[in-house]
Amino acid sequence: MDESIEFSRVAGLVSEVVRKRGDAALAFQLSRSADSVALNIAEGLGFRGARRTNHYRIALGSGREAVAGIRLAVAKGRVERTSREVVRALDKANFICGALHKLTR
Repeated sequence: MDESIEFSRVAGLVSEVVRKRGDAALAFQLSRSADSVALNIAEGLGFRGARRTNHYRIALGSGREAVAGIRLAVAKGRVERTSREVVRALDKANFICGALHKLTR
């Protein structure tokens, strides 16, 4: 779960840059989806079986949404692909999404 909290923090930094560069809607969506990853993982930890798996699937979907948000921000010129925050956020997202994918198969 610590990885998901760190992902949310770093994605929040990216989101803030996006917001300052004039795309408040994308920044909000990116921030919400990154937070959803951590929140759904935490909620899933309180369940067993199908309910746990369902929360992990939701977290995975939110993680993929956050990655898409970061990629959109790069494509729109709101952030640089090589910025430390973007690289770190994408690395964290890839790690988390990979782990969630394995847990939901």
